[in-house]
Amino acid sequence: MAQKSRVISANNLLESENYQDAKEAIDLAVINPKTSDWHRTYLVKGLLCQKAFEAGFVSAAHGDDEISATLNAASKVLATL
Repeated sequence: MAQKSRVISANNLLESENYQDAKEAIDLAVINPKTSDWHRTYLVKGLLCQKAFEAGFVSAAHGDDEISATLNAASKVLATL
């Protein structure tokens, strides 16, 4: 039962946008025999994966100025390669 608290903790960390700690907690839960077959383990793992996937998209909150700044920074970095 104590290991299930790791899954619950990972879910709470995910909700508070502490993604690194959530990943560490859920990765340990996935390999633990007591929680590796628990459906909630994979629900939280899936939610974390979804957040990582969504992070790759430009938000509607990003305007032309933010997008231009990002493109300019990327251009500077690529020019040094």
